[in-house]
Amino acid sequence: MLQKKFSFILFNISSQETETEKSIALVKGLENNVNRKKGKGIKSKSCIKVVKNVQKIDSLPIKHLETEEEEAPYVVVFLDQEGNTLCSHVIGDGRKIIGQTLNVLDSLLLLIAVYYVFDLDYPEIYSQTLGILQQWAIGDQYTQQKSSNWIKFSDVLSRNKNE
Repeated sequence: MLQKKFSFILFNISSQETETEKSIALVKGLENNVNRKKGKGIKSKSCIKVVKNVQKIDSLPIKHLETEEEEAPYVVVFLDQEGNTLCSHVIGDGRKIIGQTLNVLDSLLLLIAVYYVFDLDYPEIYSQTLGILQQWAIGDQYTQQKSSNWIKFSDVLSRNKNE
């Protein structure tokens, strides 16, 4: 059910090559559609970090699995030379929080679950992306401050849902 809702949201953005590249491009497109536009300083950044050309799962570059203490959770996706997912992890607060998955969309669901389980507020830099997914994929009303882009994209989803 959640996967279907994710697909509905992401269908409204674009498509690419491999399933992994397509999923990443769709999430990046979602972020571009809902995030606050940059002015002075960084207002939004991607909640997905992509590490390309990883040789094998046994030799993941550890530096990409390390974070600062109290750093907000995010997803790291490791791709092989062909652009396929080797694995993805949810990391934050100085540790790997959730074990590996092979699906980028599953990783996003796990990321949102981490915020729920640990009762964390979305950091401003990820709030618009996670908020639109919370409202449209999970069905839980997002009540925090919304960017004008967030509101416009949510309106597009509402119109497309009714068609």
